[in-house]
Amino acid sequence: MKDLGNKAFASKDYDKAIDLFSQAIALDSKNSVLWSNRSAAKAGKKDWSGALVDADEVVLLHLHTIPILTRRVQCVKLNPAWGKGWARKGAALHGARNYDEAITAYNKGLALEDSPALRKGLQDVQSAKGSQSS
Repeated sequence: MKDLGNKAFASKDYDKAIDLFSQAIALDSKNSVLWSNRSAAKAGKKDWSGALVDADEVVLLHLHTIPILTRRVQCVKLNPAWGKGWARKGAALHGARNYDEAITAYNKGLALEDSPALRKGLQDVQSAKGSQSS
């Protein structure tokens, strides 16, 4: 289902992608990639609140995978979906025009991993925020 969801997403059939990712999540609710992909599909539809809910789920899934006392030390060792979760959250917040919160989300992701997607997202939201002030 994940591969079919990815194909639907690539062809911009966001409704189909959301349905397929939802079916996959029903079978494996702890798979952060599925939540991340569904967040992206919802963002593709400009469903910013839905994208944010799924992005928050990605972040929460990873927070619960490590003991509380070692979270700060081990966050950088998490798989790339951790940073991607913050990127999804930033994108959803950016789309909803919650610029300050989006900047915070991107910065949290960048604190964990330096990725082009996180850097570009941060730059885009900062530009949008600057345009809003003008």
